[in-house]
Amino acid sequence: MIHNKSPNHIIHGTVTDGYEWVFLRLEENLLLIDSERYYLQDLPRLLGALQTIIDYYK
Repeated sequence: MIHNKSPNHIIHGTVTDGYEWVFLRLEENLLLIDSERYYLQDLPRLLGALQTIIDYYK
């Protein structure tokens, strides 16, 4: 889990069993769960989702 210490207090996270990935974002007291599921079989799409989180913190 990556923690952003900006005033927005946004935390990104993921839940996985190693094959299926679900991404989450906590903004203040609101938990947002991505309705999309990402699968290891579609590695470019999964890595793209991870890259989106990394780019957020640049």
